[in-house]
Amino acid sequence: MKKLLISSILVILFVSVTASARARSSVQTPSKFLSETQIENFLKTTLPQNIVEQKIVFAVNQGFAKRYPSWQQGAKEVINFINTVLAKNTWKRLTIERFMTYPDAAPGSKPRDTIDKIIKNPKYHFLNRTDESAFGGMTIFYYVAPNLGILGTSGALDRLRGKPYGKGKNYGTVVIFENEQYSTLKLDDTSPLDSNDPLYVKKFLFQENSKVNRQRAMRVVLHEVGHALGLAHPDWYEFSFDDGSSEPPLMDFSQYEPAALYPTDPMTFGDALTPENAEFSNLNAQMLNRNAFLKLSIGEIFQLLARNVVVRVKNEKGKTVAGARVKVFGVDYEIKNAAPEKKRSKKYFPLRQTLRTDSEGKVKIKPPLGDLDMKKGRRFFAEIIKVAKDGKVGGAYLDTIMLQKARILDELDTFVLDVVIR
Repeated sequence: MKKLLISSILVILFVSVTASARARSSVQTPSKFLSETQIENFLKTTLPQNIVEQKIVFAVNQGFAKRYPSWQQGAKEVINFINTVLAKNTWKRLTIERFMTYPDAAPGSKPRDTIDKIIKNPKYHFLNRTDESAFGGMTIFYYVAPNLGILGTSGALDRLRGKPYGKGKNYGTVVIFENEQYSTLKLDDTSPLDSNDPLYVKKFLFQENSKVNRQRAMRVVLHEVGHALGLAHPDWYEFSFDDGSSEPPLMDFSQYEPAALYPTDPMTFGDALTPENAEFSNLNAQMLNRNAFLKLSIGEIFQLLARNVVVRVKNEKGKTVAGARVKVFGVDYEIKNAAPEKKRSKKYFPLRQTLRTDSEGKVKIKPPLGDLDMKKGRRFFAEIIKVAKDGKVGGAYLDTIMLQKARILDELDTFVLDVVIR
């Protein structure tokens, strides 16, 4: 396989999710760029055949802990629920090693600032291995207060260095801000349900008038834990757009959205996702299993893409078409910030290439490599492919999830995208 030189910066997620389940991400310098050999070695990693336990820290603010002494039981129930989802198709499990509390935000200060300081304190971290491996750990920070409002949540898996991390450990952090009224930790004596019931948390989520808030809260926690285990670049849940290429045939992209393709995967945040049906897709389950010992950070995992893409044009009878015109339109990352009425604006769909297929009906194109292919500040996590020959046209969609699936599940470094003209 050809070695790819990477000169661009790479996203390591620090995700903010509002109550509407719409997220934002920021760009940071990656811990390292993987060589082709490192990628190949990781993909050849023997999958675990037994449960891989990851010990974690669960921490809440002191004010909530005093008001609700039963918060630790609530924390156990949340982790039990997460493990129930993980157990459907992965070997990964979480175990609370240590419960901790931390000071509330001082009057006039922001809870987010308090959390940002706490995250940097090693005493709130538990390392699963102190050897030379990258297996660090995870801490889940809850900040719960009355009338807290929407402050966002976050999940990340980053490389930490220096004491006590040695040469570097991959360590996950989850930050959850919740209004006390619908906190997933608030299991009080007024509940008519039996707390020994294994479905207690699921049922509790749907009680009274807080049904929607509690359902969303549990989905958010599960989503952020997925990030802290290394899953989901923003293209899994942050993009929605129309065909702004203005080139026939105009396409309906709703069928390609991750929430439509993976409706029960917690990383898509689709409307069909509920606490009951949540299950990681085969692609994400495979990643959780391969990265069970946190060998790679989330930014490094995103590098696991098929780096070569070939468009193959066929007619309706399945025969390849030589000399077909192929136009490649990028879908700019910044479309995520566009107003709904601007989703078709041409500025978000620049023409990247105009090519012709060879005698075999094939042509190699520039793939949408996101941060790995950043140039002059533009990043493309998807592309629209339009082809034409003798009055017949065809179109296709391509994104980084498809390229990740090809590399991880199909073990291909070259992805062939078939486009039919009619």
